[in-house]
Amino acid sequence: EVEKIINGSIVYNDNDKLLIELFSKYAEKLESLQYRSDLDQLKDHTVAEPSRKNSKQRLVGFLLKTCKKAGGVVEKVAVEALKQYLDSLMNGGT
Repeated sequence: EVEKIINGSIVYNDNDKLLIELFSKYAEKLESLQYRSDLDQLKDHTVAEPSRKNSKQRLVGFLLKTCKKAGGVVEKVAVEALKQYLDSLMNGGT
């Protein structure tokens, strides 16, 4: 119930939580907030497609940049999986 009050109608799954963790770990505070907003826009299918597409592009750019910073094989696999998840959100996934 508390999560609904904080997050509104948006429900975060495990992939979303992993993305939010990456935002916190690898982005500056203001950037982290922007990326979370981008994620929220992707999850909200009432947002216009051009805005959702821009959000996805920013998030993919963040993931690619993060992959270069992290350098670890495990992180690269996670980044690739999250990119595929973002693609699924653009195609109507949840």
